[in-house]
Amino acid sequence: MRISELLASVVVDESGRRVGRVRDVRLAKDDLRVVGLVVGDGFLADAAVAWGFADGRARGPWPLERLTAHAVQRITFVPVERVARWDHGEVVLA
Repeated sequence: MRISELLASVVVDESGRRVGRVRDVRLAKDDLRVVGLVVGDGFLADAAVAWGFADGRARGPWPLERLTAHAVQRITFVPVERVARWDHGEVVLA
C-alpha cells in the first residue's frame, strides 16, 4: 500500500466506531518505515496538520491559531503498534 492510498483513510477502533481520518503519516528517519499515523476529523484538521499547529511546530498568527484550535483538540497520534490492519480506505485499530 502506498502512503497516498493511506492518507484520508477512515480510522475505526476495534468496535467499529469512527475515530477520524488519516491526516499525516510519520516515518522513521533511519529506514523510512511507518512509525505512526496522525488521525483527526473535522473541517480544518488537514490545515492544522499541514500548518504545524497540530504538533506545536507553529505559533501564530493568532487568527490561524483561533481558526484551527478546535481541530487541534481532535487530532491524535496513533503509534503503528496500535494498528490491527490497514486496507484500502480503512484503518482498524487494535
